[in-house]
This record gives sequence, structure tokens and C-alpha cells, in this order.
Amino acid sequence: MENTALSMPVKKRKLITALEQKGFRKKETPHHTYYSFTDNEEKICRRVRTRISHGGEKDIDDNLLAQMAKQMEFDSRHVLEKFIECTITEESYREILRKKRKEV
Repeated sequence: MENTALSMPVKKRKLITALEQKGFRKKETPHHTYYSFTDNEEKICRRVRTRISHGGEKDIDDNLLAQMAKQMEFDSRHVLEKFIECTITEESYREILRKKRKEV
């Protein structure tokens, strides 16, 4: 049974801060802000990309967080929450991507 604390919405600002602190690059478009993580030097990933709507300072719900977790190549939303809470560092994220690449 999933812990109810894990199914709470996440503050948009908190997610954006985590993405930017861990090497994601920001690109603005009229409707969304895209965040991409590219590591051309190590070639551990082609590009990981996710997006956030411009729709104010709303919380991000479970469904969107689950989609973002897939886009970022996490095995679960729970791992994305660790990323947001900063228990997964940029280097740890790179290691997750390295392992994913070896699985392919």
C-alpha cells in the first residue's frame, strides 16, 4: 500500500528549483516551459525532456508527476519525489541514466 504522503501534490516552484539545480536547461515557449537534460560529453542520454505549463503557481498533481517521472526516466513517481526533495543529486541522476543506457 502506497504511503499517502507520497501522493500529495508538489509545489510547482519546488519542482522547478530541483530541475534547475540538477542541470536541466530551461526553454520558454508561449504555452509551456520545457526543461531538458543533455549530457553530450558522457553520452549517458540523448536528451531527457519534460514540460511545465505556464498556468500560475499551481501544485502539480499525481497524474502529471507520474508522466514527468516517465519522461525523466525514473522507475516510479516515488523516485521523482526523492529528486525533488534533493535526496537524489545531479550525479545520482546521471548514474540512473547510465544504468538505463546499459539496459538498452
